[in-house]
Amino acid sequence: MILTDITPDSAKAVAEVERVCFTDPWSEDSVLSLYKSTGSIVLAACEKGNIVGALLARCAADECELYRIAVLPQYRGKGYALDMLGAMKDICRARGINTVYLEVRRSNEPAIGLYTRFGFQSAGVRKNYYSLPDEDALIYLLKLT
Repeated sequence: MILTDITPDSAKAVAEVERVCFTDPWSEDSVLSLYKSTGSIVLAACEKGNIVGALLARCAADECELYRIAVLPQYRGKGYALDMLGAMKDICRARGINTVYLEVRRSNEPAIGLYTRFGFQSAGVRKNYYSLPDEDALIYLLKLT
């Protein structure tokens, strides 16, 4: 597995990972927009030259919000998500980030397990945050200091 920064040329492949993994996928244009924005963290997990996972986050001041992390179903359980989270954590520390936040669907037990294993802690609930289907979001945070 190789971890790399997403490039404009890889945005289409990241959008395909999104399409496979989410009911509300980001488009290629959305991925490119984040890529071009200040403070972004855009990582891809690659195997044999193909993007099999992606992490999308954005930092401002001393905080970071993890927007998305996804791994294609056939590559799950191999440590790609943990490796991407570790790389994000290193980048955040280098940028002086103190806290990383995320929202996750209440029903997404595999993701919740990943986040808690990585050290994220429960911080609240956003009622009816998600659609397709409607669902609460659980808020998690990771303190880096």
